[in-house]
Amino acid sequence: MDSENAAIIRLFSIPPNQRSPADVAYLHAFLRTIEGLNVPGPTLAHRDADLRDLCRIGVHRRVPEDVLLYRAGEQCDCWYILLTGSVLIETSMFLPRAW
Repeated sequence: MDSENAAIIRLFSIPPNQRSPADVAYLHAFLRTIEGLNVPGPTLAHRDADLRDLCRIGVHRRVPEDVLLYRAGEQCDCWYILLTGSVLIETSMFLPRAW
């Protein structure tokens, strides 16, 4: 794991009520580099506010291998950012991006 991933994991591991504004800013800058979260357009300001909220309340979660997170059609109450490992969605394998 590179130092960027380690920093993101460390910051998301801090309890949300103990994160500093600098922690939130660092996490926000990171999330803005993820292609699917940084699409220009009229909703960019709303998306930016949502990303800041995520940086304030998001938590790190390590998921053991072969764990089913949710099934197609199920309602979910969270979403995941893949930093390490891989994930199978239907018949496609996804890997974390190269930083």
